[in-house]
Amino acid sequence: MVKGVILINNAIFSPVFKRLAMELKNNNIDITIVTDSDFSIRKYKLYETGCEIICFENYESTLKNSHDELTFGYDSWNVHADYDRDNYYHSVNPKENNFWGNVSRNLYDFFENIFKDKVFDFVFYENVSNGLAYTAAKVAEKYDVEYLGLTASRLPGKSLFSTLDDSLSREIMQCLEKLPELSQEKYSEIKKYVTNIQHIQPDYMKNNGLSSINFMSKVFKKRDFTFITETIRQTFVGKSVLFQVGNPLLKSFYMNFREVKRWFCVKKIKNLFNDDLTSQPFYLYPLHYHPESSTSILAKFYDEYNLIRNLAFSLPQGKCLVVKDHISATGYEGLEFYKKILKLPNVKLANPNLNSKELIKKSLGVFTLTSTVGYEAVLMNKPVAVFGDVFYMGHPLVYQCRGYRDISSALEHFELNHNTDYSQYNIKFVGAYDALCFPLVINYATPSGDEFIKNVSAEILRKLKGQ
Repeated sequence: MVKGVILINNAIFSPVFKRLAMELKNNNIDITIVTDSDFSIRKYKLYETGCEIICFENYESTLKNSHDELTFGYDSWNVHADYDRDNYYHSVNPKENNFWGNVSRNLYDFFENIFKDKVFDFVFYENVSNGLAYTAAKVAEKYDVEYLGLTASRLPGKSLFSTLDDSLSREIMQCLEKLPELSQEKYSEIKKYVTNIQHIQPDYMKNNGLSSINFMSKVFKKRDFTFITETIRQTFVGKSVLFQVGNPLLKSFYMNFREVKRWFCVKKIKNLFNDDLTSQPFYLYPLHYHPESSTSILAKFYDEYNLIRNLAFSLPQGKCLVVKDHISATGYEGLEFYKKILKLPNVKLANPNLNSKELIKKSLGVFTLTSTVGYEAVLMNKPVAVFGDVFYMGHPLVYQCRGYRDISSALEHFELNHNTDYSQYNIKFVGAYDALCFPLVINYATPSGDEFIKNVSAEILRKLKGQ
């Protein structure tokens, strides 16, 4: 019998993953749910699935500072995403020193004991985005267990399974090497997509709900009664410091307070936007949304202000850096962040409502941590320099910087690839990417129906059969 693990924690998609566990079980898949805490078990009523449930919080409480030798050799980056998230939401307030170091080690110990004692065929979650998923993926790889991270593709109406973007990049390049000649229908489909990339918005941007700065709808949104009662219960009765949630009521307060502060900040920064962006040659830098795995995991060695600072001072005289805020993130970083950026030389701040692709077209190229803007740029034949891991980093127009000292080499890369035409290569590149995808639109913001659950279940089964 096929055996699988589904990870469930305090996330928007957890009710869907719960239903998926039940659907897979009905298809004779032996499912074990691995969760972060009793809070998640109670909040989502995971016992209703009838699946075995293994809980990190319960396991951690049994540890007596003795760890399996199998956990030695791992680093502590597995918990960086949660640590970074807490820098924004301030809900994890441990009393002991080295809290994050202990959580890191305990997570490895937890998953080592799961995978060394039981044989599983797969682990299912979204692409690696937090400590629970990061550790599961690392240990699963060691034990040859496939990690299936459901991920929204940049191709409209499609999704795929992935772990981290460096692995996905290798998969795309391997697929590109052995990709058969595209059918006329597929060639026309992809050529149309590449040609019209300027007018295409990724599905995840349509559905993320972050672009609106109206905090009232977010603060006073309708909440499930069980979610409310369990949040209160965990806040006042919970015995453990949950590394992903901390104090849930406090976390909820800071998340909502952040929305209110954003609203006021957006009003203030409007006067900082520069209307004269293209009168001199410029490079484009798109700001990211924080906190998010695209920065805390895929670009974990950098913070955006210091990257922008190093870029600003490295640019040749007569050229500037246009920093464009993310429409889903504008205002979150606070007024002082934007003022600090504008104190740097050769920097202009662009209105987040401007069309990024129009700026790409007029730019000399794009600097980014991991932004989708870089992917769009290469499809528009613009050179790109990335500082993190991205799925498109195998493209010849992309230069991956290994540190700030590589900025000068990136600028040379831009010069060498100015006005190069990769139009035919781009069709093959997207064809390889497309070959890894399947038709599915992911939208967890609204309740997903039975069809979505069945489609995901079918794709998991198809993947396990190697089809």
